[in-house]
Amino acid sequence: MIQATRKSVCAIIPAFGEARFIGTVVCGILEHVDRVIVVDDYSPDQTTTVARAAGAEVIRHSENLGERCSD
Repeated sequence: MIQATRKSVCAIIPAFGEARFIGTVVCGILEHVDRVIVVDDYSPDQTTTVARAAGAEVIRHSENLGERCSD
């Protein structure tokens, strides 16, 4: 018998200073996808901690990179 494999669905969320909201967002998204990855742009608050507690995998930059964009 051949067993079908299901492809994983992953959501990637960029975040900066979102500790107040990221837990609710991660929990809501996890109802619809297999994995949530939060990319924390060196937030000054507890964004990383809250995202992990809610079930996300977190990549945290070692410095803020969002301000590097220029026109």
